[in-house]
Amino acid sequence: DIGQLSYQRFIYDFVVFESPHLPPGAISDAIWEFIPTMYQRSAPGSCLTAVVEAVAYVNFANRYKAPQALILAEERLQKSIQLLRRRISTKRKASTDHTLCAVFLMGLYENLTLSSDSSSSMARHQGVGALLQLRTIDQRGQSLVSQRLFEASRIQMLIGNMQAGRPPSFSICNASTIRKHPSGVYDNPDAHVGRLLHNPTSLHHRWLKLKHNPRSPPCRQEMQSLSKEALEMDADFQAWEGSLPIYWRPKVERNTHGTNLSAKHRHNYIFFPHRGAPKEIRTHASLGVSWIRLIHQTARIVLLRDALEIMNWMLRLSQPTCHPIVGRESGPSSDHAFSLSSLVNTIEKSCATMLGHLSILIHRESARDVVGMRGYTLLWTLGVLDSVLSGGLVPQPPDSSRSSREPSKMHQMHSTAPISSSKSLVDGQSIGLSNLSAPRQHEPKISHANFGVDGLKEASYSTSCQVISASQGRELASPSISVPFDRHSIALLEKRLKGHVFNSAPRLPCDATETRVIGFPIVKPAQIHAPLRREWLNEMLVYIARETGIKKALIVPLTEGCIDFQEA
Repeated sequence: DIGQLSYQRFIYDFVVFESPHLPPGAISDAIWEFIPTMYQRSAPGSCLTAVVEAVAYVNFANRYKAPQALILAEERLQKSIQLLRRRISTKRKASTDHTLCAVFLMGLYENLTLSSDSSSSMARHQGVGALLQLRTIDQRGQSLVSQRLFEASRIQMLIGNMQAGRPPSFSICNASTIRKHPSGVYDNPDAHVGRLLHNPTSLHHRWLKLKHNPRSPPCRQEMQSLSKEALEMDADFQAWEGSLPIYWRPKVERNTHGTNLSAKHRHNYIFFPHRGAPKEIRTHASLGVSWIRLIHQTARIVLLRDALEIMNWMLRLSQPTCHPIVGRESGPSSDHAFSLSSLVNTIEKSCATMLGHLSILIHRESARDVVGMRGYTLLWTLGVLDSVLSGGLVPQPPDSSRSSREPSKMHQMHSTAPISSSKSLVDGQSIGLSNLSAPRQHEPKISHANFGVDGLKEASYSTSCQVISASQGRELASPSISVPFDRHSIALLEKRLKGHVFNSAPRLPCDATETRVIGFPIVKPAQIHAPLRREWLNEMLVYIARETGIKKALIVPLTEGCIDFQEA
């Protein structure tokens, strides 16, 4: 039964159940465990049932070359959209967990495909915000399922709005009301991350609106005000990180040959010894904790990028056009140096966290069958980091352009525009890393009995997966992937060319850091070898797409020239 197989594969990939061996006092390490509970409670033929089945089918189609599953996924998605329109027509049904979970899962469906329809994506994020706005504080805390769903939806909405450069469509709750609420829904660190995301999302929108305003150039006073606000927000991020309990703090170790040999997952042999890998590994207690820390770090990177862009603009203004803000003791140069140092340190921390993220033990996961959630939770961070490192904001070492360790030139595509079709444009079996040249070894076919326990057993759909040995993984080249497209797809790609897909708006010349402002005597110059690090980031994205079937991971490598595409 393809329906049962798809659902069980979806649960294995995207629902992390609580570990039975949690240490005393530790919070739950479960992720999205509310989904099977709500699915079991929903009636057959309901909106939530349809969208769960749609996500399960598309995940199955991505994992295994199953055209029938893709057809069923599209049918279920269309059915769920029709049913959702009926539900949101009444306030009572629109404010239920059922409706919110359905919209939340539509976001997951979007990320499992190569769809980049910005209008539908933005409408969905605004829809999530509107649904969250309908819910009272009592509704948010009425059960553990409601609490987890509310926080997951809020973070998804804020990340989507931040990425799109839109203001938050849902205002944070009054702090005094939250503290008095007895449910404890706002006591968890992930709830605090949701509040931390809110203000930088708002500032990001205001900065983009200010610098892209064609009618009036930015005023120095406006930029000083935004810069001050950004630095205060960054102080909040640092305070949150400093107040975390021990359980939320990582184990930090050097990325050495010894740590590579102790790796339990085969992907560790690829990314740990890579020439662009970070020097540290930061491993957290669970995948959920690691994900929250990555969200925190990525949001802070976006905030610091905005702060640095604002200061770069200010440093380029020859004369003040407005009165300066009273009370500022340090000038733009010192603020710039400290912010740049913070940005580089946060990038290094996030990369080290991603290395640890790859090897965290997940309850019920097999080392031979990587769960989709392990890759899915890295997508936003990987995309943002590649965007920041490609924009000239972070200085490179003086010898980076002539270094003998310079990566080979990226394989150029005919176009560098984002993917623009919701169809399945990429044939998963045509994807392969150039350095993994050994003959493919076919894994056994799948069974509905077990995913990730004894490997994949008999069934009617098969997949092939490369077994990577330690000797193969130590010497890597840049990924070279051939992806078939039709003429219509290529035309759409060229039409949608707007720069890096993880930029909220096109870059402007004043955004980049000038060499003359880098050297501030108190702060050591902060630098990253961007080409090597971007090579590492893009290889990780390609691996996620290839190993877990999450096709959204291909968008950055495709549009940044790491993958060749050919006409099918």
